[in-house]
Amino acid sequence: MRRSICLTHLMCVLLLIIGVIVGAGWVASRGISQIPSFVRKIRGLPAGLHYWLVEIHQNQVFVIDGYGNKVDITGKLNLDPTPPFYVARIDPDTEQVVEEFTSKHFRAIAISAERENRPDSWLSEEFDYWVIDEQSKIAYALKPIKQDEWRIERYAGVYVIDINTHQVKKFLEISPVSFTLALHPNREKLYVMTRPKKAEVETGEIRVYSTASLDLLKTITYLGGNFVYWMQSLIKMAADYFAV
Repeated sequence: MRRSICLTHLMCVLLLIIGVIVGAGWVASRGISQIPSFVRKIRGLPAGLHYWLVEIHQNQVFVIDGYGNKVDITGKLNLDPTPPFYVARIDPDTEQVVEEFTSKHFRAIAISAERENRPDSWLSEEFDYWVIDEQSKIAYALKPIKQDEWRIERYAGVYVIDINTHQVKKFLEISPVSFTLALHPNREKLYVMTRPKKAEVETGEIRVYSTASLDLLKTITYLGGNFVYWMQSLIKMAADYFAV
C-alpha cells in the first residue's frame, strides 16, 4: 500500500515535469520544406522565423507566437512580447493548422477557457493557468506578472480561490517565482514548480504543499538547462521516492 502511494506521488511529479518539457517548449521555426523525420514542419503556420510556444489542453494543441501577431523576428533583437498573440490550433493527426485567431494569453487552458462557455471561463479574465479541486471547490491559479529574458512568463505565487464566490482565500507568495503547478489525484497535495531567478543558476524546485493547511511539506530540487539535467533529476526523484 505504501509503495502504491509512493508510485502515485512520483507519477504526479514526473507528469508535472514532463508536461513542462513537452507542452511548453520554445521552438524556432523557419519556412522550409517539410522533411520526413521526427522533426517536421507544421503545415499552415506563417512563413519566416518565429518563436513558438507549444501548449496542450484537453487534446487541443495550440501554437502561440511568443512576440505577438505573426511577428517575423528575422534580423531583430530585443523584441518585447506585444498582445494580442497569434494562436494556431493544430490537428495532431494531420499535423496542420485547422484554425487561426488571436488571444491575450500564452497558456492553453486560458486560451480555451477564454473562447468557450465553461464553468471555469471566468478565471481567464485575470489568470493564465490554474488547476481546480472540484470536490473542495477550490482553484489554484497563477497570474502572469512579467516575462524573463527568455520570453517565458513568470508568476509571483499561487492564488487560492473559492470557485463558488470567486473570492481569493489566500495567496502563497513563492520565490523564486513559480512556473507551473499540478494537483495530486487524491487532492491532498499541490505541486508548484519554480525556476531560478537568474538564468545562469541551473537548479530549480518543486514545492509540495498540503491543500488542507497550505503548509510546505517538502521541497524537491531539480536540475535545468538541458535534457540531460532533466533526466538526471527524474532519476534522482525516482530513487528518493522508492526509498521512502
